[in-house]
Amino acid sequence: ILEKWTNKKEIKWKVVATGTSCKYWSKAKVNYKIFKNYSSTKVLDYINLVKPDIIITSASLNVDLEHIFILEAKKKSIPTASFVDTWVNYLKRFKYKDELIFPDKVLAIDERCKNEMIEDGIPEHIIEVIGQPYLEKIKTNIPKLGSKILLVGQPIQKYFGNSLGFNEEDFRNIC
Repeated sequence: ILEKWTNKKEIKWKVVATGTSCKYWSKAKVNYKIFKNYSSTKVLDYINLVKPDIIITSASLNVDLEHIFILEAKKKSIPTASFVDTWVNYLKRFKYKDELIFPDKVLAIDERCKNEMIEDGIPEHIIEVIGQPYLEKIKTNIPKLGSKILLVGQPIQKYFGNSLGFNEEDFRNIC
């Protein structure tokens, strides 16, 4: 998404990061504001400084900063959206201090993601399917794989049981 925005001069965006995501933004050579020891007051001060038209979060697990931005934006009637970029842990992403904190819009990868979000308890009227820009970009650049492929899998059964509707055995059976 940021790659597309970079090419549009009329869009002025800023990135706020904390924790391990800082490494990613540095590697991608994207300017960002580091938030350490953040609080509602610090977030509100930053919102007042930047005066955004909209606040978009990445809907990460266990990142309170995103929830605080949503809460403070709502107080100022600034629209919010959260992008869910994988097909797991939907509702957990919006829990903050034992409460559900939803943005105005939850941006989903596809219809499957949307349907699973609804099943998980996210209100249907706030979900919008927009795709997954990174996956869409790489699917057009898939190299020839050849006849010998090494696939390093993950122990899905061990960590998720049958909650995802598939496991590593299902994947092997497809291959």
